[in-house]
Amino acid sequence: MSWLRRLAYALVAIATSTALGTIARWAHAHSAGVSKAEYLVAGDVVRAELTFARSDVEEISPSDIVRGIDVRGDGRPCPGALETAESADQDGFDVRARFACPSVATRITIDMTLLARLPPGHRQIARGVGADGVVVDALLTQGHELLAIEARERAAPPDAPTRRTPIVVALLTIVAVAGAAWFALRVRATMKR
Repeated sequence: MSWLRRLAYALVAIATSTALGTIARWAHAHSAGVSKAEYLVAGDVVRAELTFARSDVEEISPSDIVRGIDVRGDGRPCPGALETAESADQDGFDVRARFACPSVATRITIDMTLLARLPPGHRQIARGVGADGVVVDALLTQGHELLAIEARERAAPPDAPTRRTPIVVALLTIVAVAGAAWFALRVRATMKR
């Protein structure tokens, strides 16, 4: 087997494992004791998308989940409203909420007081995305419930990441590697002539 063919197979194998690993990371079951949250700031609104294991929140109403999230813009309360609450996959529960701040803020704080009502040791993997593109990742636990998003000056804010980002990256990786493998095989075929 020629070195170009081995290179092509190696590139395809790398792309496939990268893509599958990325997709698997986002498509796993909802582990009890761990929740995910994404807080997106857009102007004077903070949107929250939370995913829990159903067993962690079965005793808590969706409205109480939203009340257990204290969002503040520059120290002033941002009242929350439940948008949707629904079962996700086989064992998950998704909650979407909207928090309206009195004005555009340079500092958004999210205090997950809800963690005190969840099973002991519960952890939330939280991501905050500011209106200017600043991304803050944190692991929230009982005793460490605060996530702060600070704005920074920037000429043109980028689009906020979405849940589809990892899948798009995985698909683009597969396409790029397949193209490189095809190109390597075409070069080899041309060299044989």
